[in-house]
Amino acid sequence: MLGGANLTLKAMLDTLAKITGLRAPSLKIPHGLALGVAYANTVFSRLVGREPGIPIEGVKIARHMMLWIARERSVNWDSRPVR
Repeated sequence: MLGGANLTLKAMLDTLAKITGLRAPSLKIPHGLALGVAYANTVFSRLVGREPGIPIEGVKIARHMMLWIARERSVNWDSRPVR
């Protein structure tokens, strides 16, 4: 994030795995299934009075390429390589 490169979620997770030494997620779940599980998790969490562990909005945005572009100097952000 904010590394000066446009990465997919998979590429970002692979890079984090290399940096941390932890394994990147290897199971790719269809978006519809993940969204259904997130909705079910939200209903269950409300019944037991807890925060959902799988946020619906997080699942929704995970399927899109997310970019942040600093176009104004007032942001005072210098791009650096991802690694």
